[in-house]
Amino acid sequence: MPSVVEIANLALGKLGPGSGFITSFESDATVEAVTARRTYEPMRDLVLESHPWRFARKRAAVGADGDTPEWGYDLQYAVPADFLRLLSIENYDGDYEVEGGFILTDAEAPLNIRYLAKIEDAGVFSPTFVDALATRWAAEMAMTVTKSSKQQQDLITMYEKVCLPRARRVEHFGAVSRREPDSDFLRSRE
Repeated sequence: MPSVVEIANLALGKLGPGSGFITSFESDATVEAVTARRTYEPMRDLVLESHPWRFARKRAAVGADGDTPEWGYDLQYAVPADFLRLLSIENYDGDYEVEGGFILTDAEAPLNIRYLAKIEDAGVFSPTFVDALATRWAAEMAMTVTKSSKQQQDLITMYEKVCLPRARRVEHFGAVSRREPDSDFLRSRE
C-alpha cells in the first residue's frame, strides 16, 4: 500500500508534468511539499468522511460521561479520539445527537457504537480510496501549484463524478457477507 509521499506524488502528477514531485513529506521545502503538508490532513479527513469506508469503520463501547446535557437528553457519551462520524448505535432506535464531542442520548451505558475513524496509516487505504484522495488533494493544491482555477474545477468534477462514485461502488461490492441459514427443506435431507 502507498505511503503519504506516494499519494502526494500521485496527486501532483494529476496537476501535470511541470508540477514536480516530493521526496520527503516532512523536510522537503518546495512549494509542492509545503502545500501538500498544509492540505493533506484536511483533504484526507474530507474524503474519509464522505463514505463509510470499510477500512475506516470501528466499533467502541463508550461509557457515560459524568456530566449530563443541559436539556433534551439524559446522558452524554464522549466520542473516541479518532472519531469522524457516527454510523450507528447498536440495539438502539431512539433519538440522539452528536454535539461538541459528545453523543447525547437517553440510551443506557455502555453505548455500543459503530463510527467512522480518522485513519492516519495510509497503508490501510484501498486503491480506489487512494485515487479519490489523490484527485481531491490535487484539486486543493491546484491554485497554489499551477495557478489554474480551471484545472482545480476540472479535478473537483473528476473527483465528484468519477473517482468518488467508483470508489464507493468498489466498496459496495466487497461489503458484508452473511451466510443464509439452511432451509427446513435442506435440513430434512440430511
